[in-house]
Amino acid sequence: LIFTKKDVLFNEHRAKSAMDEKSSQHFETEDPRSRKNTFKTPPAVIIVEGYFDAIALANINVKNVVASMGTALPYEQLKKASAMANVPGGRIILCMDSDDAGKNAVERLCTNSILATTSELNRNEIYVASLPSDTKDPSDFVDFAGGGIRAKEQFEKEIIDTVQPLDEWYIDRVVSRYDPDAKDGNYGSFSSVCDEISSFLSTFSNPADRTRRAYNISEKLSNLIASDVDKNSSSIGMMRVQLE
Repeated sequence: LIFTKKDVLFNEHRAKSAMDEKSSQHFETEDPRSRKNTFKTPPAVIIVEGYFDAIALANINVKNVVASMGTALPYEQLKKASAMANVPGGRIILCMDSDDAGKNAVERLCTNSILATTSELNRNEIYVASLPSDTKDPSDFVDFAGGGIRAKEQFEKEIIDTVQPLDEWYIDRVVSRYDPDAKDGNYGSFSSVCDEISSFLSTFSNPADRTRRAYNISEKLSNLIASDVDKNSSSIGMMRVQLE
């Protein structure tokens, strides 16, 4: 028997049971005599990097967590997570380490072809959780929060409730690299930022998806150079056309 890491998610069996339970509670009836249903927060599979991160979260009763056992997020693991989250509104939340390696792992997911070519993965259902800058990983977060029910409540409020859609997270990361002093074409220049975003938009095969995202992104880019050029509807419109 050969262990192939890409085919395994640590804690998958327990997380799947937790997801099945959450899925059954996704819609609850307010009154047994009533047919009116109330909408609850969509269930989510939380992916962390290491064993200890998954164990630490499970110890505070965050059961819907699996570990990728490294920064790589291969198709096989994402497909397993997607199957676990396969309910209406189900989500995958990436809660990687806060260091450059963790952030770069999520960024690679945005720029490679896995999401664009895999029908099982719905990019609109993948979110990114951001840890505080002084917290290396979820295990540290649990330790700093003191463990127990308090740590669980803090993790859900500060981390899970503030997740960003994968696309928005990536755009914000690229935009944050902008350096007004960088020469045109160099890393951090406005043209370099635009090139990265254009390459990202090209991964969307649906023209409507590209147009919708280009519309939102163009205003963010316009804000970058608001002090240098007149930010008006025509400049934003021109930028949107160029991105598309």
